[in-house]
Amino acid sequence: MVLSLSNHLCGVHLNLNHSRRASSLHGQDILRFHYDFVPVNDPYSFDSSVTEFPISFRKVFHPYNPLAGFIIANGSLKVFPFLVERNIAALEIGFEDENFVIISVYFLPSKHIKEDLNELKKLLLQLCDRNILIMGDFNAKSRVWGPRDSDHRDDLVLEMADQFDLLIVNKNYSNLSFNGP
Repeated sequence: MVLSLSNHLCGVHLNLNHSRRASSLHGQDILRFHYDFVPVNDPYSFDSSVTEFPISFRKVFHPYNPLAGFIIANGSLKVFPFLVERNIAALEIGFEDENFVIISVYFLPSKHIKEDLNELKKLLLQLCDRNILIMGDFNAKSRVWGPRDSDHRDDLVLEMADQFDLLIVNKNYSNLSFNGP
């Protein structure tokens, strides 16, 4: 999903499926398409650190085998990390006269989603007076945001979206930009 938050700020969400090649290729795409910020899920890591992105990018990831974080390609952005955990990261990005909180989440499909959602809810309560954008992979299936049948996790995600009056935006017809081992 590509998102432009103002006339001059552009970001894209990436789920890299722990692929080294996808990380390398998307690093080139970030430069080519002039993305300012990139919430990243399931990045490739070596010795617990995210690698394969140009060194000119700022990386905001948990120091041990991160599942969610950010690549900041625009060096002029003011970035303040609110929270940097293994599966959830939140940044405030200041650009011109606007501030946005962008949250990157990756919820493991093998873990019960309720604990992760509670952590996200606490964060949303702390930041309720700000412009917030959540980008990530909840590993929940629902006809609301995709063509697949629902699973047991979607009810909890939909309940949270209703509780916080969140708008769900997903292009369920978009193709993968990279598909590989």
